[in-house]
Amino acid sequence: MVRSLQRISCWQARYRLGLGVVCAAVMLCQTGLAETRHLRGVQPRALRPAAMPRANTPVEANAVSQAAFAQSIVLDSSDTAATSIAPSASSFNGMEVQLEPVPHQTAMHGAHSTTGCDSCGMNVGCCCNPAGWLMDWNRSEVWAGVTSFTGGGAFPATAAGTAGQPGGAFGFQEGFNFGTRLPSLLRGQLGSQLGMRFTQSQLDGTTAGPDNRTQLFLTGGLYRRVDYGFQGGIVVDFLRDDWVYRADLLQIRGELSFLLSPYHDLGFRFSDSQKTEQTSATLLGTPSPIDIELTAMNTYRFFYRYRFGQGGRSMAELAAGWTDSAGAILGMHLKMPLQSELGLDLGATYVFPPNDSLVPYSEESWNLSMALVWTPGRAFGTSRDYYRPMFDVADNGSFISRRVSP
Repeated sequence: MVRSLQRISCWQARYRLGLGVVCAAVMLCQTGLAETRHLRGVQPRALRPAAMPRANTPVEANAVSQAAFAQSIVLDSSDTAATSIAPSASSFNGMEVQLEPVPHQTAMHGAHSTTGCDSCGMNVGCCCNPAGWLMDWNRSEVWAGVTSFTGGGAFPATAAGTAGQPGGAFGFQEGFNFGTRLPSLLRGQLGSQLGMRFTQSQLDGTTAGPDNRTQLFLTGGLYRRVDYGFQGGIVVDFLRDDWVYRADLLQIRGELSFLLSPYHDLGFRFSDSQKTEQTSATLLGTPSPIDIELTAMNTYRFFYRYRFGQGGRSMAELAAGWTDSAGAILGMHLKMPLQSELGLDLGATYVFPPNDSLVPYSEESWNLSMALVWTPGRAFGTSRDYYRPMFDVADNGSFISRRVSP
């Protein structure tokens, strides 16, 4: 009996010893596997980034960008660039894990970027969380330059041998244009813009009078940009024209285009007068003011827009169409970057008078514009910012005044 109990105790001791050896071997295998993964740079499955869903709208693109940024903190034994995110320690299955800093990525200003701050075109901060959506300086444009123009409003009097036929005007222009996102409409797929342009011309007076001519253009409206397919918008333009007369005019301007690719764009643009102004002009050498009636010219133009250069930051546009007075209209527009946030904006428009016009020079209109444009907070000509202004602020090429009656 005693011998049997001794044999049982011996087997129990052997069993415990064998179980301890097996447990020790398993622990050594786990430790070796973890060290091998660490040396080879294999990430634990729990820390591997998951595939990001495809973004279909600008809002979803911003959300995907934030999720991708959160998952970009991974195991990496190599050195990385300096960043504002400090490394932190964590644990995985009992192992100490050092999370390396993620290097800061500057936005790529090109036509093939799809997510992140690239989709907004910002290179300062992150466009996904701007300081404010009401006045977003990151999507602003500020410019100054020269302008030269003429039109029906430049001929208060058309009779031969009388005053009031100064013809063209040369002067200066400056202005700004803001674009922003409307978060409460169509899930943030609509953008809005507001801008003003100021011109000063006839600085030394004309045959019409000693007064110089000042103009104020105000443009505001809504639009929607896409990567491919149809995009468009509509704005309201206001003009205060102060010269030998004072007139306040109003028009609606719209655009619809189809993006064949990020570089090729075909579309249609129109402008429609909403107000006729009856005013009087005080001309040099005339005993009494002359009554005139002014309105905005209705125009209809087809255009082709092409982006070129590095990242598609340069833009060229050709336009052709007709007016409500049976005249033809031609135009061109060119934008080119000079520095990161500085560019050159060139534009020209010419309106042919109707063939049956009795005084054709009074119905001829043209506009030449050249300006240096500063885009604070983003690179000039960025093509993938969904909420940058779609329309240029109205000028004498897009808001053409004419006389209703001689």
